[in-house]
Amino acid sequence: MSAQKQWNARAMNGFRKQFDARVAKMVDDLSLNASQEKAMRAYYAEQLGKIDMEALNDLEIDSPKMKEMAAAIRGDGLSDHMKAYLTTGQLEGMKAMQERKRTSQIESAALKNLAKLQDTLDLTQEQRDAAYAVLAEDAENKIASRSDADLVAREVMRAQGIRMDMSDRDMSEMFKSHPIHAADTSGDPQSMSLRVNAQRQQKIDRKVQLMSSVLTEAQLTRYRKSLGGDPNSASMTIETE
Repeated sequence: MSAQKQWNARAMNGFRKQFDARVAKMVDDLSLNASQEKAMRAYYAEQLGKIDMEALNDLEIDSPKMKEMAAAIRGDGLSDHMKAYLTTGQLEGMKAMQERKRTSQIESAALKNLAKLQDTLDLTQEQRDAAYAVLAEDAENKIASRSDADLVAREVMRAQGIRMDMSDRDMSEMFKSHPIHAADTSGDPQSMSLRVNAQRQQKIDRKVQLMSSVLTEAQLTRYRKSLGGDPNSASMTIETE
């Protein structure tokens, strides 16, 4: 089996485990009976069939297939599918579960970014509270505006057992159809470096501006300097079975 086929197979196995875990959690939390569980497993089996790893890298980032894959990974349409099988109380419970998951994602992202901020600066309790509020709102906006291609790229990595902290980077850049790969057709290394540095500076400016209502001028200066080292550094761990 080629390396690419192994990569694809590992990702599909990861998605299968993720979907199985979702079903198991809902079976427990919603007290699903055997027929309800069967209906839910049928739904996720259909979603798994929509994930085409072989075609993924060549897809246009805004193509219908990319949108279909993102919807399958998110589980769009689950509530509609299960309406015929669940009670009103169970449907409300499912909605509450989905909302708790979204809230958890926002809180996790905000706390992670707050920890990074506190690694650099000595914040007062008032500043910590204010920074968390700003970061939580920013995380909520990012999650709401995340592109389908970005979501698919992140979830493929997660299905592989890879956990990445990519800061503000748009992970859809991994796809060959992303405009970033067509930005420099000359192949000039200096031109490419200037473009990358400009994008990097924009992200630094955005982070500093985000904290402008929370930090003092001296703290903002220190924060900008800390980001200047490597604002898009990636930390990665690979989880093995």
